[in-house]
Amino acid sequence: AFCFLLLLKGICMRTVRWPEIVCFLFFAFFAIGGGAFLAWKIGTFLPSGSVMGVAVFFLWIFITQALAITLYRLFMHFMPLPPGYIEERSREEFIYHVHLLFFLIFFQPIMRSNILPVPMMTLFYKLLGAKIGKGTYPAGLVFDPLFITLGQDVTMGHGSGVVPHQIEGKLLSHEPIEVGDYATLGGYAIIFQGVKIGKNAIVAAGAVVAKGSVIPDNEIWGGAPARRIGYVKPEWRRGEENSALVET
Repeated sequence: AFCFLLLLKGICMRTVRWPEIVCFLFFAFFAIGGGAFLAWKIGTFLPSGSVMGVAVFFLWIFITQALAITLYRLFMHFMPLPPGYIEERSREEFIYHVHLLFFLIFFQPIMRSNILPVPMMTLFYKLLGAKIGKGTYPAGLVFDPLFITLGQDVTMGHGSGVVPHQIEGKLLSHEPIEVGDYATLGGYAIIFQGVKIGKNAIVAAGAVVAKGSVIPDNEIWGGAPARRIGYVKPEWRRGEENSALVET
């Protein structure tokens, strides 16, 4: 991991500086070391046998992730990352880079591996700060969960993504994404920063919703960049009987 951080320091679109690396390594030491110690202590209570080593290993992985999430949320609580543009060499950039390192080292391997079933990924995103309503189980990627709000019974297809950060050259910013109740994000649809999607709205599979777009209630959007291609009649919206789509 330390060698990876050295490489990242040179190739990141903004240089990750030593104070940020040292700060993250401090947290990583406690997460990894604390996880190893607690897993070993718990392992002493397990019956000896051929599978004990495997059990202790998976305990270490679980406890390390739990400690990493706890330390990350504490860091972001006391040093919140505000929305908007991030100036170079600013306090916000320091916070962003520590946030980035947490995700690259601890969280994105879980997010991208599909190792957890979707209901457990919902809990994982909630623990990382996403606001997710009842009955919503995102099958896609939720980047920067602290900036994401998904309403009730939102359908998020496989391969879709909500991306509240924007990187354009050296310009870097974050803006919240809000998805209303009963909305549908089709497979491989990408939602960029600052987008607001209304209740019962549908984003077609493979659509790319440009940053700052506002999709009103009951509209169907598709294409790249996405635009309105139809409507969902209000009286037929999801959550009521006889749901149906009507295209223009």
